[in-house]
Amino acid sequence: HMLIPYAGPPGSYQRYSYIDVYEGKVGAEQLSGKYVLVGGTALGLGDTFATPMSSTDALMPGVEIIANVLDGLLQNVHRYPAPLWGNVIFNLIPVLLAIPLFYLGQPRTVLSGIVLLMLLDLICMWLLRRFASVQVLPAASLVCLMLAYPLWSWRRLELAMQQIMAEFSRMRRENGFFRDPQHVYGDRLERNLQAFESAAWQLRELQQMVR
Repeated sequence: HMLIPYAGPPGSYQRYSYIDVYEGKVGAEQLSGKYVLVGGTALGLGDTFATPMSSTDALMPGVEIIANVLDGLLQNVHRYPAPLWGNVIFNLIPVLLAIPLFYLGQPRTVLSGIVLLMLLDLICMWLLRRFASVQVLPAASLVCLMLAYPLWSWRRLELAMQQIMAEFSRMRRENGFFRDPQHVYGDRLERNLQAFESAAWQLRELQQMVR
């Protein structure tokens, strides 16, 4: 078993029609000194597979997969899966780096930092594969980073609304003259904002009267 160092998408290697070679339409100099693999690549002929370099519209023929394996062996290019501890460390580092952002940054700063960490995660994965021939699995850290910002935003919004309503209730309890708005609409968040806005207007009216 081995990780295949794919050279590119399907069609990365030169193909010649078998009948053209048989009838001499392909010159001998085009095949001289080269490895030649024979297999079916026409649509509906032979086996095709989905690979990391192929798409649903262009699956890779089995003979081309063998060509990628042979090419990697000839060029001494290998891919080694990272050990479990290596994947754990690789996925923990960006998540730990993101934690200070949530304590120190504003929403826009946090979002920019999360996107930057995701890009750095992918770049580091490419560098390890390109120069160290190590294949890491970054899915865990990417999923954590993608989920962290919406969950953090939701939690901040919930805490802000709790604080606003607690302050509104305290103002109404201590002063006694704050009235609820007569016409409210929308969901719970919108109704709470309307109630707080009404209290703010009543406070302004009181200040104007005092002046």
